[in-house]
Amino acid sequence: MNQLITSKANQPRVLPDEAPIAITLNGLNYAVMMATPDDLDDFAYGFLFGENIITTVVDIHDIDCQPVCMHGSPAYELKITLANRAFAQLKNKQRQLVGSSGCGICGVKALEQVLKPQKQIIQKFPASAFPLTDIRSRINQLQRKNQLSGALHAAALLTDQGEIALIKEDIGRHNAVDKLFGAALKNPKGLDNCAMVITSRCGSELVLKAINYGIATLISFASPSQFAVNYAVKHGLVLVHVNKNGQLTYWDN
Repeated sequence: MNQLITSKANQPRVLPDEAPIAITLNGLNYAVMMATPDDLDDFAYGFLFGENIITTVVDIHDIDCQPVCMHGSPAYELKITLANRAFAQLKNKQRQLVGSSGCGICGVKALEQVLKPQKQIIQKFPASAFPLTDIRSRINQLQRKNQLSGALHAAALLTDQGEIALIKEDIGRHNAVDKLFGAALKNPKGLDNCAMVITSRCGSELVLKAINYGIATLISFASPSQFAVNYAVKHGLVLVHVNKNGQLTYWDN
């Protein structure tokens, strides 16, 4: 976090960090993302899982994070060594993504890749089983960095018992989700019986990520788009909007 002294009240203001993150896979340039430069191992696992390059943690042999300076600005290079199976998947994918969003859609070569059917989600228990009382305030209390800057998104895993099992923050909403799932991928319990909570708007790209990760309930603090609702319902993903007053709206099939 960086500080800026405001001229109005002469009070220190904390600004969030953001840096280019270059991802190389077995020596090949794959992506350059803008992200908050922490929990980058988690980001790598989650991002590559969402890209359908890895399926388990053993598909990555090593992650070497190197800070670099480009034109006077800090940047990072994630040098990732993939297992042979994952590297073969990468070569079959034949996709080059250079962007700033990590949304899982930007950079694809054809509309068919965006609109193709995904796996069907099986609901193990009703979305209404998740206790959502005061979920907004509980998430806010756990957003340590956002309390300083007010500029970071969060993604969290909520158990059916109402426990916030894991939370990640990032300046990019997609990055926060990737960091969350990357950390969960390394946990033996993983995503079992968990819903995902996001503080950002719920667009179709986050619905797609949730489906890819096998999440059955996606809870957002901002209304979803109509496309996101249609896509979620089609694939069995339940969407829940928690407004500022704590009122709940459900979309399911």
